[in-house]
Amino acid sequence: MPGTLRDRTHALVTALGTAGVRISAGEHADALAALSRCDLRALPTVRTALRATLIKDAGHLALFDTLFPLFMAAPEPSAPAPGGPLAAMTDNALTESIAAELRTPDRLRRRLLAGEAVRRWAGVEPGRPVGGEYYVTRTLRRIGLTSPTEADGAQGRAAREIAVRDLRQAVESEVRRLLAADQGPAALARRIRTTLPADTDLMAASDGELAALQGVVERLARVAVARRRHRRRPGRIDQRRTLRRAQRHGGVPVDLVRRPRRPPRHRLVVLADVSGSASAFAGFALSFLQAVTGADGAARCFVFVEGVAEITGLLRHTPTIRAVREHVRELPELTRIDGHSDYGHVLASFRSRHGGTLDHRTTLVVLGDARTNYHAPGTEDLAALARRAGQVWWLNPEPRSDWDTGDSAMSAYRACCDLVAECRTARQLSQYLTSATAMP
Repeated sequence: MPGTLRDRTHALVTALGTAGVRISAGEHADALAALSRCDLRALPTVRTALRATLIKDAGHLALFDTLFPLFMAAPEPSAPAPGGPLAAMTDNALTESIAAELRTPDRLRRRLLAGEAVRRWAGVEPGRPVGGEYYVTRTLRRIGLTSPTEADGAQGRAAREIAVRDLRQAVESEVRRLLAADQGPAALARRIRTTLPADTDLMAASDGELAALQGVVERLARVAVARRRHRRRPGRIDQRRTLRRAQRHGGVPVDLVRRPRRPPRHRLVVLADVSGSASAFAGFALSFLQAVTGADGAARCFVFVEGVAEITGLLRHTPTIRAVREHVRELPELTRIDGHSDYGHVLASFRSRHGGTLDHRTTLVVLGDARTNYHAPGTEDLAALARRAGQVWWLNPEPRSDWDTGDSAMSAYRACCDLVAECRTARQLSQYLTSATAMP
């Protein structure tokens, strides 16, 4: 790619931002400062410096490794032109050569063979705006890789897995080189996006993605707890006990004795819709609250479908999101007729049974998509709860563009709430719920 190193670094930063990596102006400046201290002829050093200054999350490392060669590295050897030694091979001979190279450590020849395979079998179409995964899959399918067998032994299987991974990377690299030459690296980067687990849409996540998010929620909760403890003021100094202890040191107050802090005055009450696809969203929210609030009694948690049930005690003794969801699914209070959410009945029931526990120090957070299944929305009951509570927040896991379509009553509920927000990812959940639990 032409241009100075500063220009290429700026292009790389822009491409990373387009693909979903947030990079601040300060981090960009740090990257340029780091490069000023590097031997710019040593690309591994340049790569390490840029990775260290631009990438904050391990989930973005693979994307960085994909884009770096397109903007910063010197051009790699391309596939031999027609008429070269490899081009003279028959298709069968090329396939056999690739299979043989998987049993050797010669990575350079493996890359040359991969380039020839892409030239023959990928079917790259100039001008077609694609990211290239189709071309990679098409090439690898034509190569026909076979899985290692028991006869290869454990060491042989491990070596073959490494070789197969190298071959795939070589095919991907060659495909990207061809697409970058055709489209330009910036255009190619716009078609390569990455999503961190914390930014996965909870309503559309697969079971595997939801399982992977358990660790993400725990990490976000630990960060939230650390921030709460950092903000928490120490108790006031107990002068009498401090002076009494000072007698051990000749009357000099070496150790300050503080009075125990009072329990938090502000309380959080969460009312979560666990019907249908919203159950994953609610499960993560409740699991996060479990980790953040602990046993300090600062939060009470309720779930609902057609009826409502309190699960505060259940959360304190259930370790995982999956276990929470399984226990909630078995609660008989949630179902009355057909198992579809009935916001009107739920709000009326919650008001009559628990409305008296709300006061001006309480924030009521409703987690739900506001889809009433064409039942009465119960806005009078929500308005009555809002008059008792200090604040009412509504976090909706649906895209804002879907609000007020079909049986959604979001606008009717908005009039009763202090905050209404689209909240679709674990990161957004943690930000809103951390703010709610940290209120004075």
